[in-house]
Amino acid sequence: MDWLMELSTSLLKDTFILVGLYVAIGCLIQKKGIQKTINAVFKSAIAIILMSIGGGVIGEALLSLTYLFQRSFGLIGIIANNERLAAYTETRFGNLIYSVMILGMLVNILMAKKTKFKYIFLTGHQMLYMSCALTIMLKYYDLSNWLIVAIGGSLLGIMMSVFPALIQPYTKEITGKDHIAVGHFSTLGFYISAKIGNIIGKKDSKKSQKIKSTLIVDNLLATAISMVILFTLAALLAGQSYVRDVTSTHYIVFAIKQGLYFATGIYIILTGVRMMIQEIISAFKGIAEKIVPDAIPALDCSVLFPYKQNLIVLGFVCSMIGGIIAMFVAGQNSVYVIIPSSTICFFSGSAAGMYGHVRGGKLGAVISAFLFGLAIGFLPLVLLPVMRESGFYKVAMGEFDFTIIGYVIKSIFSWLN
Repeated sequence: MDWLMELSTSLLKDTFILVGLYVAIGCLIQKKGIQKTINAVFKSAIAIILMSIGGGVIGEALLSLTYLFQRSFGLIGIIANNERLAAYTETRFGNLIYSVMILGMLVNILMAKKTKFKYIFLTGHQMLYMSCALTIMLKYYDLSNWLIVAIGGSLLGIMMSVFPALIQPYTKEITGKDHIAVGHFSTLGFYISAKIGNIIGKKDSKKSQKIKSTLIVDNLLATAISMVILFTLAALLAGQSYVRDVTSTHYIVFAIKQGLYFATGIYIILTGVRMMIQEIISAFKGIAEKIVPDAIPALDCSVLFPYKQNLIVLGFVCSMIGGIIAMFVAGQNSVYVIIPSSTICFFSGSAAGMYGHVRGGKLGAVISAFLFGLAIGFLPLVLLPVMRESGFYKVAMGEFDFTIIGYVIKSIFSWLN
């Protein structure tokens, strides 16, 4: 039985397997035939892998940027990194984490079938990260394993069903359709960003949109140029000699190379997203007709990128600035600081800007992304004592929702005690 558990959890934690499984079920329900089913499954899997490769290219470039900022400001802090959190937690609580994850998926499907929350959460890595966060928090309070699985799995399933619904009205305004949702555990941050946009209430005028489309003919080119400038500034702050020692190249060449890598990663992600949407929407018609009426797939926040390409870099930069300011402010009062995670600022920060833009225009995007970066710079500090006492040193929970949900759990147990 152990090998079966290991096989199933290894399969389910990879998004491309999970999405491929749903696509296969949808195609078979629609009786599309073996050839069309195989084509759809492989195309959807390739699309997810393209998104992963693009994310890896961007992540590598952004890691260099994080180190440059760390060098520039002379701080040794904690990088709130989801992958590191998952790796450390899996080593200690592997079976528990995957049990929580599997129960969460079952609860999610059951809620989609029996309630008004018709969202099937398909972002496998986000499920894994939240399962890790929930397991750490519940293990901290010495709960038995079966209670951890029961409480953690139920909470995970409820969040996977309710959170996409919470932001769906705004997601629909971004995509222009109701056929996809966002399944990502910075949802509470996205929701607050949308509300900030509501308060600002200043949509971009048609005239400004026309000027913007004239000035930025190619968003990919604009992204490359913006990132080359950003890397050049970071390299200058870190010191030309430092860049030369680490990379064995001139800082200008380094900046151009990293900026172009970043833009290439964006292009790969956008290609993957377009492929995935095409295949998964078609397959979900079968699932919606036969298994879960009106089912809507909830996908990673990068699914929004093709709809608001002009806001990707804007949201990232504003979020990163917010994170850097939070780092300096925290450093005045604590020996611990959170070094901004460039990857989270890019994916989640860009999405936060898009939600702020829905009702607040460009100003809403700037303010929302900045405040999001500020929040993810401070929030992980709240649970650092729990992480240290649990044996996780120099590790912090990165995404917005991890800390909020973790703090709620901590508050509830403190009240019960």
